Amino acid sequence: MATEIRLEGALLNIAINDYDISKIQNATNKSDVESLWGKITDWFCGTRKEEAKKALFDVIHNDNPDRKIECFNQLRDMVSPAYKDKFTYKITEVNDNLFTVNLLITDILSIENLSTTGKSIDITSAASHSLDGVMNRGDFNLEQLKKDATRFTYTLNSKLYKHGFLTELELEKITVNMPKAQKKSLDVIASQTGVIAIKNGIHELGCGMSFVGTPELQSISISTKKDDVVKVELNLIQNHLNERFDIYKQSLPDAKYPCLSMKANIDIDNKGNYYIREIKVSHPGID
Repeated sequence: MATEIRLEGALLNIAINDYDISKIQNATNKSDVESLWGKITDWFCGTRKEEAKKALFDVIHNDNPDRKIECFNQLRDMVSPAYKDKFTYKITEVNDNLFTVNLLITDILSIENLSTTGKSIDITSAASHSLDGVMNRGDFNLEQLKKDATRFTYTLNSKLYKHGFLTELELEKITVNMPKAQKKSLDVIASQTGVIAIKNGIHELGCGMSFVGTPELQSISISTKKDDVVKVELNLIQNHLNERFDIYKQSLPDAKYPCLSMKANIDIDNKGNYYIREIKVSHPGID
């Protein structure tokens, strides 16, 4: 079956055909895929075939995963609308803000297991504003945190408790000497209340990086080892299949990325004041 990548141009559309693709796949240097006649055609006909050929070369041969993804995005932007659906990707793993990506151009090529940190934005200001609005909901008896012990994965002073295994007794051991004000803040920040507030802050930014549905991973780490300061780390990961993401987007149409990772590091002092050290949300870099 003949394969091609059809491009949009200012005056006419033109295709990267079977011959071009085979030549690019077998090339060892980007200059091997360039054509003087192709450049002349682009100049006079408003096409970008030579640029697209070089981008395809980088998708196939460049050793830098981020450059491969950048050129994949570039090609998808250049093709005619009927060909955009041929450009798909799948995130096979997300771990600590590192994405493992498979790229596919249907009938052309498949690139697997690219590791990338993707693109991140700092959402500290938006998250802080959103958290401020819910801090009064905290309970020094840690009622919300106790409820969420059955929903989230918690780590208390480096000891892991997968959802359902954190008991009130274990929680009491690390919080028994905390002042009430500190407990009240912890009950917000280390619970679903804080997670939802941060998610709302992300959504209010209007950056397309809204979390939708239920994240695949919600983990919370609490450390009480230094200077009466409680350190909280929140991790969220969503990696929705496109079909499920499309359903969720009906309620949040501005959501743009089916795969996202969020990490927050927040300190709580013994007076209950909280200090955001960092909150970042990341996507794999594929627009």
